[in-house]
Amino acid sequence: MNTFHLNETLGDYGECYIYLSMLDIYRDVRKVPKEMETQLKWADIVRKGSDYIGINNKRIEVKTEENDPNGNFFIERWSNKSIGREGWLYSSPADELYYIFWNENYGFRFPNWQNSAWMIRYNSSGYTLIKQGKTQQNNDTWGYLVPQDSLGEVFSPIKFILDDERKTHVKNIVDNGSYKKQGAM
Repeated sequence: MNTFHLNETLGDYGECYIYLSMLDIYRDVRKVPKEMETQLKWADIVRKGSDYIGINNKRIEVKTEENDPNGNFFIERWSNKSIGREGWLYSSPADELYYIFWNENYGFRFPNWQNSAWMIRYNSSGYTLIKQGKTQQNNDTWGYLVPQDSLGEVFSPIKFILDDERKTHVKNIVDNGSYKKQGAM
């Protein structure tokens, strides 16, 4: 298995975890199809609002890393720098961001991602811009290393712990292919 496919599976684990967690709480939660133009409009998951015209819908982006060796978030500046395609810091329409460290059993929820993204862009000269080196891929991906401890007061991310039983359930759903088959918007 190449590292890009492994990373895609890891991303599905995180997305499925958040999706199932939201189904426990909210009435109407939908997966968004993986096509790029749809993701750029809606993000990964949509939590429907109480109205039916979409005003209170919440668009949710989920990012998943295997582990957190240095206490940093990798915030994607360039999805493919060589052709000028901006990363999700600039392109994601998400209202909320969930950033999960899968093997370390915790994650962060950014309840107002657009404000957080603006602040990261505004302060970007203070962060290190590096080429993504964890997985082999065709894209020339670059991102900012943003220390977790630098975000506390400004962004108020909410730390949460992953439940081992739910993680096992999620791995079974993703690994047998049924998560990709579940109904999307």
